[in-house]
Amino acid sequence: MSMRPYGRISRWLSLAGVASPCLLATTTVIIAARRPEYSHLRQTISELGEVGKPGAVWMNVFGVVPAGALVALSAPSVRLAYGVGRLSTFAAILLAVAGLSLGASGLTPWQGGLPPDLTILGNRLHLMCAVLGFALLALAPACFALHASRVESRRSWAAPTLGAAVGVAITSFWPAASGYVGALQRLALAFFYAWLMTVCLRTWRNDDQRRTPAFR
Repeated sequence: MSMRPYGRISRWLSLAGVASPCLLATTTVIIAARRPEYSHLRQTISELGEVGKPGAVWMNVFGVVPAGALVALSAPSVRLAYGVGRLSTFAAILLAVAGLSLGASGLTPWQGGLPPDLTILGNRLHLMCAVLGFALLALAPACFALHASRVESRRSWAAPTLGAAVGVAITSFWPAASGYVGALQRLALAFFYAWLMTVCLRTWRNDDQRRTPAFR
């Protein structure tokens, strides 16, 4: 069966992977500019969406939620780029769930308090979605790297993809006691989005991609 219709749809969906970081970065900068006390180095993006803060609704509704949804939409294009197989399909599912989890963190905004007051349901839900999202942002590219290492035409992709996964994992879960939790979170997103944008741009440029042999 021809892959051309699937490939054409996935190619267009690759634009979602490019739009997501642009949207999130733009919204973050705009909302943070309205809060002179806010520090990009010491405070997380979640704190820009904290309930009751200036621009919080805009940060969540027009930043975090759509950025996460766009990551989920990009998953088929990443799968196409790495080649079809059971492991790449599983990795694409993880990537989609990661995006949805991050988007859900914007639908369950931070209620305030550091260290977090986990007696508040909203904080528990937000933290659960955020932790799951960042964990999968590391796990998804790790699975794509494993898939790439087993497919000859994609073997050269394995090392940089695994590097992105390790970078996301380390910076996402580095002890918050360092005092630079905002910088670490942004670095984690930079590792992830650098990988995602590279893969999605490659998919966009290559209009004649075909299914690579499935690894079983």
